[in-house]
Amino acid sequence: TYIKYGEKVYSPVIEKGQADIIVSFEQLEAARWLSYLKNGGTIITNTQKISPMPVITGAAEYPDGLIDKIKDKGINVITGQIGLKYNPDDNEVVIRGKAEHLAHRFTIDISASGGARELTHLDDTKYAVANANLGFYFQAADVYRIGVGVDGFFDNSFSVNHIDCSHNKYSGKYDHKDFADQIRAGVCLSNEIVFGRVTTALDGGIYFVNPIDVDNEKFYFRLGLKYRFTRNWFALINMKTHGWAADYATLGLGYSIQL
Repeated sequence: TYIKYGEKVYSPVIEKGQADIIVSFEQLEAARWLSYLKNGGTIITNTQKISPMPVITGAAEYPDGLIDKIKDKGINVITGQIGLKYNPDDNEVVIRGKAEHLAHRFTIDISASGGARELTHLDDTKYAVANANLGFYFQAADVYRIGVGVDGFFDNSFSVNHIDCSHNKYSGKYDHKDFADQIRAGVCLSNEIVFGRVTTALDGGIYFVNPIDVDNEKFYFRLGLKYRFTRNWFALINMKTHGWAADYATLGLGYSIQL
């Protein structure tokens, strides 16, 4: 902020080397605006140090002895520190913007979910689908978990003979009605972000059991949302892909075993 006063002020802007007095509320700010001070001018500065972002992140260090360096330039410096502080309870610590702390570093999650799907967009018949997961998780931070798991998938749409699959993501023809043909299994890597009781998950996996492999897709993704209503029990919704194509969504329950 520039302040000029006198019998007549022609411009509110102060040019470099023209300021009579610089008032600074922090040492580094006083040094940063030195070029605006005229010869014989005075700096009035607070001795408080407020670290800028490069200092906070460790990319730089706060300069030592700033006040003395300014005085060594022959500049008049007036320093001081005035303020008020009120602490109603010295033992109270307020933490903002932090997820609920989970005390256990390792967790085993067991979950099962189910739903229904249509074979194609031309068919209104509903087929049952289900997903079971066993996952082992490491709490890397208060807001982040990483884990590995084993998935089992059931898709009842494979119980019918696909005579015309021109509109089906599982393109091709097969004549199996065996229960085993309705089962897939895979291993996955899970990444989870924890916001208190709510967890978002993004999993990526590879099939190791895939009896109907007419479309040659070896991998899948799963986007999940979990809500933990007790320390152990949680509800979940999953949206799965088969390869890059959307597959189906399921709802279910899970249980956490904290190690």
